[in-house]
Amino acid sequence: MNSTDENPDVNPPKGGGKAGTIGTVLTMQDITEPVNGKLTLDGVDCRYSACKVTARVEKSTGNLTYLETDLPLILFLGKAKAGPISVNGAKVGLEFEEQWSIAW
Repeated sequence: MNSTDENPDVNPPKGGGKAGTIGTVLTMQDITEPVNGKLTLDGVDCRYSACKVTARVEKSTGNLTYLETDLPLILFLGKAKAGPISVNGAKVGLEFEEQWSIAW
């Protein structure tokens, strides 16, 4: 959710223009290290779509009190090899749903 020069915040918060991060970025190491080299990859691409963020802001203070995220993700894998099995362009569907209560 960080703003960029191409997509700047139209109403930045006091003290800055960054909204924070709500999504997970998976790397090749996140996938291959837990399986001790039994899987090799030549590329990983995380693509989120149709994401939903629900936030509650306390009107009197402007404080964020609740945040809920629903983040569907398609993980595109380049060439993947595990033992005798080899695939190219595999897609894995994941979804991250989280809720936070925030106390100020």
